[in-house]
Amino acid sequence: MRQGVAAALVLAGALLALLGAVGLVRFPDFFSRAHAAAKAATLGVILATAAAVVAAGSAGDAAILTLVMLLLFLTGPAATTLLARSAYHDPDTPRLLGGGDELAGRKAEEAPFPERPGSTALLALWLAAAWLAFWGAAEPGVALAAVALGATLARLLPGYRPRWPRGVLHPAAALGWAAHLGRMVITSTWQVTRAVVSPRRRLRTAVVRVPLRVRTATEVTLLMNSVTFSPGTMALEVEAGCLFVHVLHLESPEAFVAEVRSLEEHIITAFGTPEERAGGR
Repeated sequence: MRQGVAAALVLAGALLALLGAVGLVRFPDFFSRAHAAAKAATLGVILATAAAVVAAGSAGDAAILTLVMLLLFLTGPAATTLLARSAYHDPDTPRLLGGGDELAGRKAEEAPFPERPGSTALLALWLAAAWLAFWGAAEPGVALAAVALGATLARLLPGYRPRWPRGVLHPAAALGWAAHLGRMVITSTWQVTRAVVSPRRRLRTAVVRVPLRVRTATEVTLLMNSVTFSPGTMALEVEAGCLFVHVLHLESPEAFVAEVRSLEEHIITAFGTPEERAGGR
């Protein structure tokens, strides 16, 4: 049973990689190709890593592979967004936006975010857990070294202290966000697949403005990562309390904005500040 699940995950990852390769050839401009290449690579590698987690022979191996999956989710979409943002603000980059561009003419500015004090204890916990995962063992000596290393680095690196402990304290809400994101990924993967394989399907790419309720840097980054992780959408910019998203095929701007706002609500419920939660009441 376990080997069958692992084989299915590897096959799904390979199909996504193939889908990305075809989209890279068929799609007309940088942004649409970025949807195909970057998303297929990230999702494909995550599925292959998930297969290795299922097939892992020990809890230590599974732990380090799970950590790799988490890092892929955090870094892959962020890198894609940075590349797309740089390309969008480069006047020499060709673009095809038949569905409209609500970011056009706006000057790129750094969005100010209020500071939220991080948690030293939480950073120490994450570092200790990562150390144990890398070692693949929880022997007394390894555990003691993990605690000492985590506590020391957490004191020396205040800028890296996590600023979203509420997700840890509300695991049910965090799982709700993950489940909602999973449904979005499955639905959008099917839509992108149709766009890639259909010989007559014309893309209606667009840049759409989505007003935000989240204001802190961590929640905004998590929302941008979630949007970019989902095939067919790619976060470009945050400005004046709005998120601008490049959409591979836009059918209804209102429906798309509602979908992103629904994802935002899950993030607020799981990770948001009391002020952000009160803003929706």
